[in-house]
Amino acid sequence: MEYFRGQSKVVSLDEPYRLAEAEQMDGEWRHGVEQKNESIDRAAIHGLMISQIRTLTEEEQLIVTLRYVEDLQWEAVALNVGKSIIAVRVAHHRIIKKLRKKIEKEKNI
Repeated sequence: MEYFRGQSKVVSLDEPYRLAEAEQMDGEWRHGVEQKNESIDRAAIHGLMISQIRTLTEEEQLIVTLRYVEDLQWEAVALNVGKSIIAVRVAHHRIIKKLRKKIEKEKNI
């Protein structure tokens, strides 16, 4: 387990938002107004996702970060969290379901 911790890099939850902003600026320059609107929507969605991820528990945030930011396989995520692979996959499914509900609720407001 320590092997994976030692190999992992620390990534800020703001990083996807900053990348979305960079893509937005690049897209505006290259593709005009249509790309600009699409990039703004993408940046807004990224911002909404980050804000909703921050509402999760520490363990839930860890599972999401390890799976999507660090791009670890289920076995590695399970080792880092200290749970079985099945437990992590079930937790992941529930986290994604929870995030979808929260995001849909925010989009409808």
